[in-house]
Amino acid sequence: EVDSSLVLPRPCGVSDLDWCVIFANALDNAAEACEKLPEERKKEIRLEGRMRKGMFALRIENPQEETKEKNKKTGMGQFPETTKKDKKNHGYGLHSIQETVKKYGGDLEIDREKGVFSLFCWIPLEQKAER
Repeated sequence: EVDSSLVLPRPCGVSDLDWCVIFANALDNAAEACEKLPEERKKEIRLEGRMRKGMFALRIENPQEETKEKNKKTGMGQFPETTKKDKKNHGYGLHSIQETVKKYGGDLEIDREKGVFSLFCWIPLEQKAER
């Protein structure tokens, strides 16, 4: 199940390809996390994106497997390790999102708490030209 509220300002200076990098990687990660959950666990992805005071803010939340870590919050460059066996060829999604938001002067934060994974990123969009 996906619960979404999204308003993308157009034009906004972010290329369609870069939006695809952000959304495709984030939603793919969220869907894969849901697939790993036990059958009885609710599998809901929440997506909210909006403009406010010249910033586009995006939050994508999904349930995740419980970890031993308590309230793990990470910022730029600090990402959880991929859970895929082939670590050499996987684990680039969050890095791709990071590079894309940095390209536009943005930032991101990851929060993993109480069985919920939350990706929050923001991009200043005032007076940006297509890149």
